[in-house]
Amino acid sequence: MAQPLTVPEPTPTEPASSEPLESIEVDLLLEGVSRRYGYDFRGFSRASLERRILSRLRGERLKTVSDLQAAVLHDSASLHRLMRDIAVPTTALFREPELFRSLRDEVIPWLRTWPSLRIWHAGCATGEEAYSMAILLDEEGLLARSRIHATDVNPELLSVARGGQVSLDELASGEDAHRQAGGRRPLRDHFVIAGRRASLRSELLERLTWNQHDLTADASFNDFHLIICANVLIYYTKPFQDRIHRLLYASLLPFGFLGLGRQELISLSPHADCYLPFSPSGRLLKRVR
Repeated sequence: MAQPLTVPEPTPTEPASSEPLESIEVDLLLEGVSRRYGYDFRGFSRASLERRILSRLRGERLKTVSDLQAAVLHDSASLHRLMRDIAVPTTALFREPELFRSLRDEVIPWLRTWPSLRIWHAGCATGEEAYSMAILLDEEGLLARSRIHATDVNPELLSVARGGQVSLDELASGEDAHRQAGGRRPLRDHFVIAGRRASLRSELLERLTWNQHDLTADASFNDFHLIICANVLIYYTKPFQDRIHRLLYASLLPFGFLGLGRQELISLSPHADCYLPFSPSGRLLKRVR
C-alpha cells in the first residue's frame, strides 16, 4: 500500500546576509549609476558617501534608497542633484595659499626652463583654483606659453567653471589668500567687475581648457609638466587612491611636478619611490624616475 505523501512544514527563510538592507540598497544605487550613466562613485569613502546619499534622500523627500535609485535612473535631473551632493565642490580662489606660494617660489623657476607648459588641475569643481593657477602664471610671465587643463567628473560644475565668474564676496575673500601666495598685484586686476559679479579676464580664461574626466575610470589624456590634485584623493578608498596615483604618475613627464593636499601622503602611493619632496611641507613633489 502506497504511503501518503507528507509535505514538510515551511521554515522561516534565513537572510542570505547580515548586511543591513540600506547598505545593500546603496550598492545597487551606485551600480545603477555606473551602468546607466558611466559615473563610478564606488571608490568614494563609504561613510562619507552614505551620509551624502541619505542627505539627498531627504532632499528628494523619498523614503528609501531604492526609491532614490528609481528616481535617479529615470530622471537625469535627479542624478545631477545627487552628483552635486556626492562630489562636494569645496574650492576658493587661492585656497591653501601656502601651496600656491610654494609653486611660485620653488616650482616656477623650473617651469621657466620649458618652452611650453601643460598643466592639469584634476578635480577642479567650479574652477576657482584653476583660475588661481592662471593668475599665478600671468603674474610670473608664463601664461602665454601655458595651457591649463581643468577636469572634473561633474558636468554641472564644469558648466559653472567655464563661465569664469565669481561673486564680489568670493573675490574679496580671496584677496588675503592671494597676498599670502605672493601675489604681485591686486587680485581684482585679473577680473572685470560688472554689478555683483567679477569675470576672469579673457586673456586668462582662454588659456584654460575644461573637460569631463573620471579619475577612477578614465585613462591618461596628455603628458604634463605640472599636475595639481589637491584634496581629491581623501574622498576615495585606498584601492581607488592607488588607481588614481597610477594615473597621475602615467600623466606626468619625467622631472615634472605633482601637488597634493595636506592629508594626501605620497608615501601611500604605489609610486612613492619615484618622487622626491620639493617643498618643506612635502606637498609638492618632483618625479625623478
